[in-house]
Amino acid sequence: MTGRILARNLAAASTVLVVALAGLLPLAVGSSAAPTGVGTAKTIPVIDQRERQNAQGGSADDLVAGVNGAQSASTLPCEATDELSDIGTHDPFIMPDPVSGIYYLYQGRTARMSIDLVNWCAPETVFTVPNGTWANPRQSPWAPEAWYFNGKYYWFGTLHNRDTVLAEASTQGQACGDCGQIWQTQTARGTIVARSDSPMGPFEMVNTDSPVAPADFMTLDGTLFVDGDGTPWMVYAHEWIQKIDGTIEAIRLEQDENGDLTGRGTGDPIYLFKGSDAPWYGQEARADNVQLPPYVTDAPSFFRTPSGELLMYWTSYRKHNNEYVVTRARSESGELVGPWTQEDVVIPENKGHSMLFWTFADKGQKSQLMMAIHNNMNRQNIRTELYEMKATGNDLRLVRQRTDLDGDPVSSWVWPTD
Repeated sequence: MTGRILARNLAAASTVLVVALAGLLPLAVGSSAAPTGVGTAKTIPVIDQRERQNAQGGSADDLVAGVNGAQSASTLPCEATDELSDIGTHDPFIMPDPVSGIYYLYQGRTARMSIDLVNWCAPETVFTVPNGTWANPRQSPWAPEAWYFNGKYYWFGTLHNRDTVLAEASTQGQACGDCGQIWQTQTARGTIVARSDSPMGPFEMVNTDSPVAPADFMTLDGTLFVDGDGTPWMVYAHEWIQKIDGTIEAIRLEQDENGDLTGRGTGDPIYLFKGSDAPWYGQEARADNVQLPPYVTDAPSFFRTPSGELLMYWTSYRKHNNEYVVTRARSESGELVGPWTQEDVVIPENKGHSMLFWTFADKGQKSQLMMAIHNNMNRQNIRTELYEMKATGNDLRLVRQRTDLDGDPVSSWVWPTD
């Protein structure tokens, strides 16, 4: 996705940008005694990314974070002392910024920097929930993402206010018609948009009144999707807590006269599919006295295949809510509206919340398409795992886990015995 966004919005080749965004890179030349990964600002010609990608055989429309063929920086403005295998990361999102040549790993309110995916600088705060908004500043954001769009960096994150009750749990049942039985108390939750001139922030919340989706929706894991007409959307998960059968939905993102995102949706949300559409729910059904598991929908992300087909990766539970898995759907129309056909599990064993990104091309190596996930869902030792992917025609296949990068973190999950 960032490839398309950069292609549309970066300036012509003659423009020169000094990458010292909000102090992101130092302007002084580093000495040979500088710590590993610490160095100087780069003066980078800002070129048309679509032209660069086409020349290198990459796709500008693959909907993936980063740019195929972008070059890595040689140094960092900080000391990269933490290995990825030692960093506890829930819902990892890695944004390879082709302007600075640096990878950014977003976690909660913070971000880290790296140039090799193995060694990372200490986290720095990039977003703070301001006082006086609908969200509670004391409740941590979930699943942050960062994208470059229309010349700015946008941070998407799920905020909460558990003091704002949308609906109280009730056993009223069906006596009131569509109101139904509210099986859990529902509180305010939704993805917001914040903006910055730098991938390290500070990101400022552009709409403090409400999340992007309707405020009475309990939603999470919103991601940016730019369609073939250049229209930005947010695709998000509608909570099973509210829906029981969770859904994946989308809403157009409002833009101001300059094309900047306002942090508001425009028009009505559209329904894409529901959690129980996953094939294993029918396979695992059984006659017993056990309540059916909730149909969870998490973490939508996208890939446009070389043949033009649209794939969506999303996460849910199987094995009667014991195993967190990455699964996949395919749009029959090739467009966001679908209809969507569900396919099989891509990554099992209590691992999920996937996202896709391009590695930098460095030292003669081509860019690699990668998937990042976290393991050990609902455990204490959650770590990031990285998987090399390969696009072939109308498909995207998993090649191997890159243990040389992620350190092969321990996975403590075991298969249920019944």
